[in-house]
Amino acid sequence: MSVLTVRAASLEALAFEQGRRTVEVAEDRLLEDLAHVQAVTGTVWDEFWSRSLLVRTARRAHERLDDETRGFVDAYAAGVRAAGIEDWQDWTSLGVFAVHHALFGSLGHHLWRRHAARVLGPDAARALAQEVPALSGSNAWVVGGRRSADGAPLIGADPHRIVTVPSVYQRVHLVAGDADVDVVGLTFPGVPGVQHFGHTGTVAWAITNAMADTQRLVDVEADTPRDVVEGVSVTADGPVVLERPDGSGVAVRSVPWLLDDLGFAALLPLLRARTTADVDAALDHWVEPVNDVLVADVDGAVLHRVAGRVPWRESSGEWSGWVVPHRRRVGPSEHAVVANHRQGGHSAALADELAPPHRGRRLHQLLASSPTLDAETGAALHADTLLLPAAHWQRRLGELAMSSEPAEVRQVRDRLLAWDGHMDAASTDAALFALVRSAVVRRLVAHPALAPLHEPSDDPWTGPEELFAPWLRPEPRVALALDRWLEDPTAASPLLTSFDLDCTLLAALREVAPSVGDVGPWGDVHTFTTPDGEVLRLGGDDGCVLSTSSLPGLDDRVWRGPVARLVWSLGDRSRSRWTVPDETDVWAAGSTSPLEEDLA
Repeated sequence: MSVLTVRAASLEALAFEQGRRTVEVAEDRLLEDLAHVQAVTGTVWDEFWSRSLLVRTARRAHERLDDETRGFVDAYAAGVRAAGIEDWQDWTSLGVFAVHHALFGSLGHHLWRRHAARVLGPDAARALAQEVPALSGSNAWVVGGRRSADGAPLIGADPHRIVTVPSVYQRVHLVAGDADVDVVGLTFPGVPGVQHFGHTGTVAWAITNAMADTQRLVDVEADTPRDVVEGVSVTADGPVVLERPDGSGVAVRSVPWLLDDLGFAALLPLLRARTTADVDAALDHWVEPVNDVLVADVDGAVLHRVAGRVPWRESSGEWSGWVVPHRRRVGPSEHAVVANHRQGGHSAALADELAPPHRGRRLHQLLASSPTLDAETGAALHADTLLLPAAHWQRRLGELAMSSEPAEVRQVRDRLLAWDGHMDAASTDAALFALVRSAVVRRLVAHPALAPLHEPSDDPWTGPEELFAPWLRPEPRVALALDRWLEDPTAASPLLTSFDLDCTLLAALREVAPSVGDVGPWGDVHTFTTPDGEVLRLGGDDGCVLSTSSLPGLDDRVWRGPVARLVWSLGDRSRSRWTVPDETDVWAAGSTSPLEEDLA
């Protein structure tokens, strides 16, 4: 999709035209999302969505909007209908937003933890603890004005989701003359305005997922009191999403369900924002997903805040009240990084487990070594392929007793020790490392200590293996945990008493050695195929800033990665840069396009 430029006199006229024009350029995307909202996809999604009662939440949230925001949303819907999609209701945009975030919370993670604890025990489950592979990967950073070439702040970001072409994000330029609105940014096709990423000319913002735990699974016994709402059993905690034949099951408590609010009251204040304080105030209306937000304006004010409603979790797991949002001012000579990782004391109130720290650490290194940045050099940070955990692998491999091993096995180890740790698409050593890692993962997952993870979940429900596969596959979990075990062997206790990690590493080297001559570049196997059959050769890896996720031990192809890349310049918006996967050559190269050229 190219940049959608919409101009109108008023905000309602702008929303109408945005809806109408979006149908012109992204009709297939709108129809696909509408099918998800209507639960007519013919997949296991339909039952999950229906049992979650999120359509009911979307309708009720729409009813609760203030008059001006509801008029804005309704005008967008009228524009969609005027362009030919007659089933688009006034509240459908809220449903689309809910579709994009229905599996974005902690539901899948809780299912995984319950399953791992059941089959391995709670101690072993904690040893495997790592944030959900399906949720982390995004990066964002900001530098104060004294750190940029033109004296004004810079913001960079690369949100990560399942990669699709067309992209989940649409680039837009929205101008409403009488309302003094002139915004460039990213939106979900089907949702008016801009949400997570925007630049109004005087203030800009970008986000990453804060990984907050905003869902709670509650076991429901057969005799638990419940009502029936739109054909779905509902307890005091929420809809019974997973229901067993005997009447027991699992209810899901979520923030939108409790509040009947999807955060759309933030839309118009964001469009009108002129300062960091304006964006900060707008985000007080935000609900979910909970985001780490970086904001900066032309006067040099820079803010990092958490936006969204986070329940305060007691030690028992019960919710009581709301977490006070974290806010921190960033000085003109400072930088800040948010990469789904633990950042300090405030993170403990968000969730027990967050993403691994590697991407955040690497961005801090890159920013600390770059005293002055402009939009182009800032954008290049997002193409960095250094895999920090590689050093822990190399240290452990270097400690192995290899004197009795065949020469071909020692050569594999020596190549990995000499490797620079970069997961470049052209690197054969990166591909060799990935082969060894996959061999280790397969052996560990097959070991009797971990093999029970392959048992079916104890939450029988139509198709959970398909819908929740990114959360319930043990291989990606073990691959992520491996990095931590190699850095700190005590983190795997008591699992390390069950298997010998050194023996597993040696066995993997022996397995890979005979085929080492056939190993090609990493980009030959680390690929993404577009709908028209174009095969993109990608660098990066899950732990790199260029986070292109595959499934170690299963499949090296990329299924998740950056669905946009941008740098907002506050000194001159026209010098900003961005891209989405639709620009396949630019995106695959880890690069960006000048915003000025796209808006010309």
